[in-house]
Amino acid sequence: MKSNKIQSLSVNGLNPEYNDPQYITINDGSPKSLRYWQPEAFEKVKDDQYSLVMAFCGSGKSMLQNALGIYDVVSSGYKQKQLISVPQSHIHRGFVGDGELDYILLTIDGKTYEWVIQDNFCDGSNKQVLKKLKKWLLADPSELSKHCSGEIITGLNAIVTHQALSLVWQKMSEDERSKAVKNLTFRMDEFHHIKGVFLNDDDDLSVQEMLTLEAESTILGDVCRHIINKGDKTSKICGTTATPYRGDRGIILSNSVKKMFTTYSLDWLEHFKTLGIKKFVIEYEEYKGDPIKLVVNAIKKERKEKHMIVIPATTHKWRVNGKDELKSLLNALYKVIPKERVLDLVTPHTQKKNKELLLQEPKCPEDGESKYDVIVTCQLGREGTDWPPCSRLHNTSHENSITLAVQTFGRPFRRYQGKEIVKVFYYVQQFAVPKKGMSKIDLLNDRINALLVCMQIDEMCHPILLPTIKPSKVKTKDKKKSSEEVDKISLYDIFGDQYQGIKRDLFMEIECLEGKTAEDIDTVIEDIVSKYEVSEEYGEFVKNALRVLSLRALSPKLRTLGIDVKFLRENGFENIIQSYRLEGKSIFFEGNYSAKDWEAIRSILKSKWKEWAEEYKEMVKSA
Repeated sequence: MKSNKIQSLSVNGLNPEYNDPQYITINDGSPKSLRYWQPEAFEKVKDDQYSLVMAFCGSGKSMLQNALGIYDVVSSGYKQKQLISVPQSHIHRGFVGDGELDYILLTIDGKTYEWVIQDNFCDGSNKQVLKKLKKWLLADPSELSKHCSGEIITGLNAIVTHQALSLVWQKMSEDERSKAVKNLTFRMDEFHHIKGVFLNDDDDLSVQEMLTLEAESTILGDVCRHIINKGDKTSKICGTTATPYRGDRGIILSNSVKKMFTTYSLDWLEHFKTLGIKKFVIEYEEYKGDPIKLVVNAIKKERKEKHMIVIPATTHKWRVNGKDELKSLLNALYKVIPKERVLDLVTPHTQKKNKELLLQEPKCPEDGESKYDVIVTCQLGREGTDWPPCSRLHNTSHENSITLAVQTFGRPFRRYQGKEIVKVFYYVQQFAVPKKGMSKIDLLNDRINALLVCMQIDEMCHPILLPTIKPSKVKTKDKKKSSEEVDKISLYDIFGDQYQGIKRDLFMEIECLEGKTAEDIDTVIEDIVSKYEVSEEYGEFVKNALRVLSLRALSPKLRTLGIDVKFLRENGFENIIQSYRLEGKSIFFEGNYSAKDWEAIRSILKSKWKEWAEEYKEMVKSA
């Protein structure tokens, strides 16, 4: 059975002018100014009890947290503890320093401070470390601040892994937890790891919804929920993330809790302009069996570039046996790239040593020459880890999590002198042969994941904004927000953590339609608006935005045009579908299929469509 390649996405003309912002330089012995966006974010959130900063991978969120930590300590009269939590132990270096120096110099309001973290609790498997972490959490700030001397910030600041904090928190009593968060600012890196934070007296949630959220909550969510509900004014939360959503439809913060947070969001296009990258391309390649030959051939064509290869975990996807496939990949690479120029971060017995070698790679050309041309990884390095020379990403492990997908996508988007073109390759298995008993998830899952990534990147480049909402009708929680800002609201602003789930539902149900007329698609959209309880105030605007999403999904040509709500209003949804011949068009199925294949495909989709249609009819009746 032959199936089409998923269309590539090429982004040009994004004004690649290099703004040459001043950067904080870690551990070169001289303090630097904050990056161009950081002072604005700093001023917005520095005095707030609860805050969240959203900015793309590599934009400088770690250093902003350090600056905010210094401000918090000094402005509190050296009474406020700072606990930074990171998802993986090696990520701590961005908060404590690299190389020969174990401190970071930062200038804030014209005064230079030395940020020194003595208490590093990032070895979560060590019982002594966990014991020391608990002692630090329960210590009075006056005990910890003895070593602080004006410009030197130490003792009051510590760093921990999410895992270590979770292990200690679970074993604490309620009284110990309350003592631990008193005079504490919880600074959480990769904030999307939190789940299930709500108010105990949340008017927006039923008792059952609260019980469900509590049951599904992560332990880090428990920490935040404890802080929020205790109401201690000395307990603070400051989170940072590039992906302020979850891929499992879970809720990070309930709507009531979100209202308590001050948020700052860095526009991705503004960040992109500072990277010196003139163009990036996303390409999807289909493979049968395994993608090794495709990956190696792509690398062979661009020997001078720096390549990162992401492979699935053992026994997942094409790594049926795990070790055998990894060995085949490495052997194939060694025929093209010298063995000493390939860094293997997958093999268990060399992983720790090779992780250290990765961390020694240069952050900029002035730091020396990169020793590796290819890095092979499974999970290590997909979130919060820098390899700035990287310009090519080969992802052979398509994620179910859009959060992890976007985090992984961000790896080559690090500023590095001379890097002007970035390419991201996704390798997707050919469709499984449709057969009896197969579900639409079995048939479409990888394609849905691929499309969600492509659409997410598309929205970063061409955001779907709703400029037709009148400021007078929008109830903004931020009194500082101008009418112009309110007038440019996005679908994420409306749906929050549920937005990725909405897109998955939209694309899946459109593919299940027997027809694909404007009327058919509108039926799906009406169901989604009802299912996710969109308010009447936003109803028509949201429907238009979902129509734009559906058009971009159905037509790569429209996707590259960046079709928006204005285009839709001017041309009409039904007219666009007709003029671009989208009636009945499949999102995923193109090419030559036998009559038997088509019969099986339609049978799988049709049965699910009928189930959904019946559910929708019953819902309409009950309404």
